[in-house]
Amino acid sequence: MRRNSDLFCAMNNSGYYPFYREEGDGFYDRLQQVIDTIINTEMPSVSNIEYDSIYKAKLLLAVLAESSPYTLNISGLCNTLQASRNNVINFLT
Repeated sequence: MRRNSDLFCAMNNSGYYPFYREEGDGFYDRLQQVIDTIINTEMPSVSNIEYDSIYKAKLLLAVLAESSPYTLNISGLCNTLQASRNNVINFLT
């Protein structure tokens, strides 16, 4: 029987979303599907968002995922995304 610490380490390596056991190596594909569903379907249903803004929301996630943790520089994000300050703040809230 596996110890709790072994299970905890395995969970930290593969994630703790409910589908991490089901998909095995496909975890990242499934995670991408969930992110796409949230951005493409759920965000537009709760806010007034246009297609161009959906693309920029995905770009914002990519920029944040590739950056080391830091204090957000809204002006820098605006330049990177080529988006207005209001749009960037809306994406983050």
